Amino acid sequence: TAARCGGFARRSGPRDSLALSDRDRAHFGGMPMDAIASAFQPVFDGERIVHRGDLLQDAGHACKPPPMRSFLAVPVSSHTGAVIGALFLGHPEPGALDTRDELVLAGIATQATLAIENARLLEASRQWRRDLQRAVAQRTEELRRSELHLETLLAGITDYAIMLLDGDGRILTWNIGGERIFGYGADEILGSHFSRFYARAEHDDGAPQRALRLAGEKGTYEIEAWRTRKDGTRFWASAMLMAIRDDDGNVTGYAKVIRDLTEARVAEQRLQQAQRMEVVGQLTGGIAHDFNNLLTIILGNIDEVLRLHPDDSAVRTAAERVSGAAERAATLTRQLLAFSRRQALKPTPVNATMLLAGMSDMLQRTLGENVHVRTTFSGNWPCEVDAHQLESAILNLAINARDAMPEGGNLALDVSNVHLDDELLGDDRVSGDYVVITVADTGTGMPAEVLERACEPFFTTKPLGRGTGLGLSQVYGFVHQSGGYFTIASEPGAGTTIRIFLPRSHEEKSQGVRTALPASMPRGHETVLLVEDEAGVRRYCAEQLRELGYTVLEAGDAHAALRALDEHPGIELLLTDVGLPAMNGGELAKRALARRPGLAVLFVSGYPRGIVQQRGRLPSDVELLSKPYTRNQLAQRVRARLDARPAHSDGASVRALLLEDDTSLRQTVAQLLLHIGVSVVEVGNLAETRAVIANGLPVDLAIVDMNLGGENGMDAIRDLRAKKPGLPVIIASGYGDAVQRSPDEGSQGPTEILPKPYTLSALRRTIMSMGFPLREGNEAP
Repeated sequence: TAARCGGFARRSGPRDSLALSDRDRAHFGGMPMDAIASAFQPVFDGERIVHRGDLLQDAGHACKPPPMRSFLAVPVSSHTGAVIGALFLGHPEPGALDTRDELVLAGIATQATLAIENARLLEASRQWRRDLQRAVAQRTEELRRSELHLETLLAGITDYAIMLLDGDGRILTWNIGGERIFGYGADEILGSHFSRFYARAEHDDGAPQRALRLAGEKGTYEIEAWRTRKDGTRFWASAMLMAIRDDDGNVTGYAKVIRDLTEARVAEQRLQQAQRMEVVGQLTGGIAHDFNNLLTIILGNIDEVLRLHPDDSAVRTAAERVSGAAERAATLTRQLLAFSRRQALKPTPVNATMLLAGMSDMLQRTLGENVHVRTTFSGNWPCEVDAHQLESAILNLAINARDAMPEGGNLALDVSNVHLDDELLGDDRVSGDYVVITVADTGTGMPAEVLERACEPFFTTKPLGRGTGLGLSQVYGFVHQSGGYFTIASEPGAGTTIRIFLPRSHEEKSQGVRTALPASMPRGHETVLLVEDEAGVRRYCAEQLRELGYTVLEAGDAHAALRALDEHPGIELLLTDVGLPAMNGGELAKRALARRPGLAVLFVSGYPRGIVQQRGRLPSDVELLSKPYTRNQLAQRVRARLDARPAHSDGASVRALLLEDDTSLRQTVAQLLLHIGVSVVEVGNLAETRAVIANGLPVDLAIVDMNLGGENGMDAIRDLRAKKPGLPVIIASGYGDAVQRSPDEGSQGPTEILPKPYTLSALRRTIMSMGFPLREGNEAP
């Protein structure tokens, strides 16, 4: 990473206390202890990642500059979720740490948490064995001294199956714990060989005899393995076999103790799975952000090549091959984000019956004539889900089913309604109403060992090159991120049935099919502020927008973007990447809207972590263009976002074109106009004016300087009124009232002279004299 120092801050008890080693303390220089504690406090209060661009500035204390200015900290937690400390990185310069450093430190913290949990589990296991050995040794000694007390001793132990075996391994005693765990009564088990609890494969391998031999040689033999109950079900057992010797040291029998650890094993597996998901998610975020930036540049330049060489078949063939490979790479990234539940979802009420009915013909064509598709609908509740992702999930499942039926077969799809009660659910699932989508095939099915791993990423039984192993894991991640559940039932030769449970929506309006984007590539004239830290992506996007007619201002980070907003009041759209350094796109948008209410915002990202909330769902007012994107997708989404604004969405009552060649003066006048409720389209010469005219001229008024550095403002007025007859025009001129008017000017529309210099009140009076109502403004030069 870029860090120059780092370490671990240990939480020493109370919430407001902090323990640093002497070496760590030196990184903070002369900062007071309360200032140091305040830097770590958000981590201890539950914030996942704390990233400070300037620790000295954030501390709010007057002290000498510390050696560490940039600051990044992530929590290290115990198995209960309690924060026990924080890993931190630092750098002597402000703003030196970025999102890559976040990913690295978060991955280290995850591994540290895993190591702590593993150490806890290991110590607990060792302590249990020690306690058990002491307990069994004590009880065995008591048995040896007095066999008359054996029944009393064992009767009260219910958590352990404890039995005495003779020298050959036949069961001599059977306690109530054995009856509870195995399901056998004493009359069914006494006199039988203890090997009856072993699986057939262990019998054939000689495991029972080997256990007796090792216990006789070493005194104790321990193992964890699957064992079988009376009803045929399996449980994960921890077993200990201890040799009992006479006074001469000869083995006369054995004491065997068995404990059911199935629940503990399941809990441990869930913890490990959650930790794997966290690690995969952190890795996926880094891959998605950087990889999608590269793919955006690749796909964008392929579009440009095809546009510049439309008739060259060799160029087109090569470009289309590269484009296809890049699209497949983008699909893999989306699948990884889906599995790790980090994709951006836009859930709406969806009628799954309508959606599935609309997909029937497409599914039949995709799967081929050998697969007969049958759809049934026994429910009509809407569900809350992202319609596009649901379509993709159903298509994934259908293609998997087709591959499991190489000779053809039947695919049944059904939509039904169900209410699930708490007793029918496990884990942390929520009871309530669900829409169930069932996909059942008559294919080859899956054995138990494959079924257990079916949803793991990159696991596949297909030949090399035939699948990525991400299709089913993508569906799994999407369903769980949507608040639903996912079940698989399968047996070899009996096909596979997959059920998706999605929460019912109680909103009346629902959709069943997606709306296609228009085929044409729209253009525009507005001013767009493009914020992107990746120079290659920023250059490509800016070029495409300018070719589409937009005026583009570029910024490489959020702070430069905020300065541009202050300097250019004519900006109408903020087009920002989410993963910006120091301040992400979500925070930038909040600050921008505070300055400019009504500003249109379009987020761009391949991994929108900074704005995604509530299980990865996008807020309803957020619009996102996912990377990688093509020229056409960029044009459609920018135009749609601008057109979605209500008339004068910036709060202005009038929209004016301001033609002024002096940049400083133009920006000053634009600020004055905004102050009295007039939004501005800024242009500096005749060419820019004609570009605005070519793109629709969406203005109510024109304010035109007459002397444009060699060009005549009257030419601009003629062009404007040729496009929009009767357009009101204010002529702002340093020649005052002496400016020469055109003889036919009066017949073309209302015209007023505004001599320079002028005040805000003079500008406001002139506009109002032309019939435009304006709000009050403070007097300004």
